[in-house]
Amino acid sequence: APVRPSRSGALSLEDCFALALGRDERIAVAGEDYFQGTLLRDRAWAALAPEVGLRGTYLRQQDIAPPPGSVNAPSRLDYNLRARYPLFNGFRETFAMRQAGGIVNARRETLRQERQNLLLTVAGAFYGVLQAQQEVTTLEESVRLQQERLREVQARQRLGLARKTEVLLIETQATSAVARLVRARNALESSRERLGLVIGAPADGPLVDSLRDGPPPEDLSALIRAARAGRHDLMAQEANVRAAQAQVAVVRGEFAPSIDLVGNYYLRRTGTSGDIKWDVLFSLDFPFFQGGASRARYREAASKLRQSRLLAQSLSRQVDVEVETAYLDLKASDALLRTLEAGFKSADENYRLIQEEYRHGIGANLEVMTAYSFLENARLDLDRERLNRKVLWLRLKTAAGRDYGEAW
Repeated sequence: APVRPSRSGALSLEDCFALALGRDERIAVAGEDYFQGTLLRDRAWAALAPEVGLRGTYLRQQDIAPPPGSVNAPSRLDYNLRARYPLFNGFRETFAMRQAGGIVNARRETLRQERQNLLLTVAGAFYGVLQAQQEVTTLEESVRLQQERLREVQARQRLGLARKTEVLLIETQATSAVARLVRARNALESSRERLGLVIGAPADGPLVDSLRDGPPPEDLSALIRAARAGRHDLMAQEANVRAAQAQVAVVRGEFAPSIDLVGNYYLRRTGTSGDIKWDVLFSLDFPFFQGGASRARYREAASKLRQSRLLAQSLSRQVDVEVETAYLDLKASDALLRTLEAGFKSADENYRLIQEEYRHGIGANLEVMTAYSFLENARLDLDRERLNRKVLWLRLKTAAGRDYGEAW
């Protein structure tokens, strides 16, 4: 469905994801793979259906004087309806249908996994913009405060209450804050360009963070079990294993005989068989020797089956590692957030107290500058980690095989 931003033109993470879905080439390629898989299934079904066709022949030969009693004519036109039905073919068509079903399931799960991978890509770009935007806001406030402080110190200097060095120190700090703000604004523009590239649309408007993350489950083993049961890439690989098993059975069927039933109904027939309107033919084909071609195909299919099983085992271990890593990263982020929040509260209180002491002539200007520097860094670190935590939360959701709106 087309994305309809709010009246203010703001985009949420869901809006950006919907835009990216309609424009991402990897999703489109995976979708085409899935469509081609459904065609393989249609072809497998068609192999079980009878073949019906109209066949016509026209023969023109040298016109000579026919011997007495000959019925050969110089030209013959025959046409008939022909139907063929495979009665037995070593169950190759049945196993081919199973193979096609496995391929369709694998490609469908691959498409779903690509959607989840795209969500992580969009989320990384989306929260990258929000981080840069928050940093710009913080530094704009810093520049404003530094300019106010510079005017205050300049006024104190005119009254003889501050030295020239104090003014120069504040000017240096204000200039540094402006430089950091310029770099932050450039980083914000780059982040918006990256988000626009991901979603395939301009990302110049405001962004709205509507994601509500929460605490992860305490039981890591339960998350790993859920990932083994719900990860789309694992399900895709398991479907590939089933398709490889069916392919082995298809090739094994080449060693079995095949029986076909062919029927003809003649609409026009000339010659000695002109009065015969229909016939039925049973044919048996038993391949005794094909130069080892069938055996080679069977050994190749068995090798691909072993290879597919090895890939499934490797992916299963990789999923366990991804879930555990994402879980520990999120736990570490929660611990870091608690530390940063405590540090921010201390830095904020320290700055207010030192500023009050300075205005009463107790504290030094250098102490005020140092306290504000700590406060600014604490605010930037806290804001950055709060947004980073949401990306880590989405990563754990994806690693556990859950959509971000789905319960644990």
